[in-house]
Amino acid sequence: MAANDYDARSNGNFDEVAVTAANDENGGVYIFEYRDGEAGHQVPPSRMPSLEAAREEAVRCAIDLLVDLQPGTDDLSGWLVRVRDENGEVLCAIDVREAQAARQTRQ
Repeated sequence: MAANDYDARSNGNFDEVAVTAANDENGGVYIFEYRDGEAGHQVPPSRMPSLEAAREEAVRCAIDLLVDLQPGTDDLSGWLVRVRDENGEVLCAIDVREAQAARQTRQ
């Protein structure tokens, strides 16, 4: 079931994410998308040294978002942070379960 309009227009396979990146000697440009209730919002593109660095930032941000989620009130499933390339393709998505595991590992 689609969580928002973007997902409703997609191919329906919300778990399939291709891992690709366009990097040069200065790194790559990544767009972070944060879940805000049932919708998502994107922030301006960022240049990061690698997809690995962008993914690590996404995990850190997802951990921060966990603080605002209320069990029983908020949907604790699905993605919290997505990283996209310059063309809008999803490179990685950090879900609630992964963010919770990362938070426990880092404590």
